Parts: sequence; structure tokens; C-alpha cells
Amino acid sequence: MNTVRATFRNTGYSLVELMVAMALGLLISAGVITIFIGTKGTQRTQDMLVEVQESGRAAMDILAYDLRMAGATGLTYPSNPITVETTQAPNAQIPDVGDNCFTNATQAFDWATALAATYTSPGHKSPTVYGEDNIGADGVSKVFRCIKSSGRDLPAQPGSDILSIHYLAPEKIAAKDLQAGELYAYSSLEKAEIFQCPKSKSGTNCAPELTSGAEEYLRVISRVYYIRPWSVTEGDGIPTLVRLNISRGKVVEEPLVEGIASLQVLYGVDNDDDGYVDQFKDASRMPALSSPAGLGTDWSKIKAVKVSLLAESLSDDRRNGAGETSVDVAGQRITVPQSKFARVFSFTAAVRNPRARGG
Repeated sequence: MNTVRATFRNTGYSLVELMVAMALGLLISAGVITIFIGTKGTQRTQDMLVEVQESGRAAMDILAYDLRMAGATGLTYPSNPITVETTQAPNAQIPDVGDNCFTNATQAFDWATALAATYTSPGHKSPTVYGEDNIGADGVSKVFRCIKSSGRDLPAQPGSDILSIHYLAPEKIAAKDLQAGELYAYSSLEKAEIFQCPKSKSGTNCAPELTSGAEEYLRVISRVYYIRPWSVTEGDGIPTLVRLNISRGKVVEEPLVEGIASLQVLYGVDNDDDGYVDQFKDASRMPALSSPAGLGTDWSKIKAVKVSLLAESLSDDRRNGAGETSVDVAGQRITVPQSKFARVFSFTAAVRNPRARGG
């Protein structure tokens, strides 16, 4: 009897084959990880670029709208006077917003009612666009006291400018919708008068008597734009475009756009009254706002305003380094973290800034 024996042969990977397979696996894994890291870095860069684009364009849109409205007086022709309620009539009180916003009482006009002809230079009104150049290292404004320093490390971003804009809002308001404490003007073909609703009255109860045939109630807009070095929480390090606005008789601070690190402003002045800009100046080369003569010259001859904004990303990329770099913004060197993406946005807006002559 023959016996059949099954022979079994041990099969498997040799040590050499296993080491080759592991090496190939490591190479493939390294390639995948490299691609992942590169894609992740590209995505972060794209996100930073989007943040800068959104912040810069949003800030430009807000400022451009106000600048193009600067000097708007509703129905009233620029040659006709804008006055301020002074009789304290029962239904309209003398405007009082609790803070003139200027550093001292020697200014030639009141910030809240700057559209009115409150000084006597022949043929001119108070300027509807003006500002301050390059806030100092202490962050304190030398002109606008409504930018408070109390309770803050820095009230404003050092090296940045301040811009103030004034006009009558275009939206007509019905007498029944007038709000207590708000600042309004009633504008007619003959004149405009700025008044404030008493805090105890609203609607038709605070409407002054209208004497002309065609008139409309409009909100008085007096705003200050500046950069502060924090956003929601003091010390968070997020530079933010901020606006001071009048609401219910008080100056209210409105944070607008995060990531705006610098605001630089140049004013286009028409020196020879021919309707064209002759030169651009920063606020340091303009007359003092406390000077009626100065207000009657350069500040009231502004025909255009050039605004430059430095926007930086909210997120950062440490691969770019942890140091700092500087960016030129309208001739000013502004320091930004090297880990952030930054870009300069600029635009020039024509302004009304009307005057009785040549406006």
C-alpha cells in the first residue's frame, strides 16, 4: 500500500520584502502629508486674502458713501443759509448733544451742527469735511474730545488719521416719525433750520412750524471716523474702523469693520476757485479748526478727498515669521505683523462741501 504524503511549503514575506514595503508606504505617506500641508497652507492663505478683501471693501463702501453725501442740504440751495434753532420754541429745542466733540470752546463752529453758517467769513459756510492728521503715540486726539481716553489703554490707533463728515440724510421723515432727542433739520427751497426734538416729545409734538411751501424733515448727520486698536474687548489687538454718530442727543460709538489698521486722508483743495483740485494736503498742512479765517479758506475749498486704508487679515500664518514688517500707506510707514496678510485700499471721492460762492 502506497502512502501519499502531502507536502506543505511555508509561504510569506521575507524580511527584505517587508522592509521594502514599509519604505514604499512611508514614501507614499510622506507625499500625502506634504500635499495635505501644502493644501492646508494654500487654504489658509486664501482665507486671509478673503478677510482682507472683505474688510477693505466694506470700509471703502462706508466711507465713500458718507464722503459723497458730505454737504448735502436737502431741498435748500447751497447759496441759502442753514441756521440753528435759537429761540427754544415749545416744540423744538436748541440742539444739545451733550458733547461738542471739540477739545475746547474756542472752535469756530459746533461739531454737531457744523452744516450751519456759524461764523461770519463772507460767502462761506462751515466745512463739511475736516479731520486730524496722524494721532500721536499716546493715542489721544488733540481736536476731537469725544474720542475718550478714560478706561482705555489707547483710545485711537497711533499714526492713523481722524475724519469728520457732515450732511443731511437723504431719507425724508414724516412729522409723525420724529424721535425724541434726535437732531433734525427741516429743509425748504428758502432755508434749512437745525433743531432737536425735546426728550419728552416725539412725532408731531416735536415738529416746529414749517413756513415755506415745500419742505421736508431730514436727519442731521455728524460723524467722526477713526481707528481704535481693539474690537470687542479692550486689548484684543484687533484694529477696527469706528464711527462716532449722534443718536438721541448723545455721541454713540459704533464699531464698523475689523482688521482696518490705518486710515490716511488727503484733502483736495481748489485754491483758485475754478472748480478743480489744485493740490492734495493732509490735515497737518491745513489751517487750525479754531480759526474762522482758516475755515473760510482751505477747509471750505475741499473738492475731493483721497482715503487710503490698510486692511490686515484677522487670522495669521506663523510660517511667514513672527516679526514685523512695514507697509507704505499714503506716505506713512505702518507696522504690521509679518504673520498677517495686509493690503492697501485707496479711493478718491468728490465732495459737495457747498459754499455760497463757487460751491
